[in-house]
Amino acid sequence: MHRAKVLHNDVKSASILFHCDRGAVLCDFGLSSVPLQRPLYCGTPRYLAPELLLRESPTPAFDV
Repeated sequence: MHRAKVLHNDVKSASILFHCDRGAVLCDFGLSSVPLQRPLYCGTPRYLAPELLLRESPTPAFDV
């Protein structure tokens, strides 16, 4: 996903499903964006990256 320059913007336990063959699978890309677009300052409050609260431009590190 990050190699394709897509940011999820809302990684949390509810966004991870388990598949018997594939293992953990990330889902719910409703808040995803690409860095070239206007930055999205959104997500589930309990899971927000601290940098997002400082209004820094989103990077793939925000999804970790």
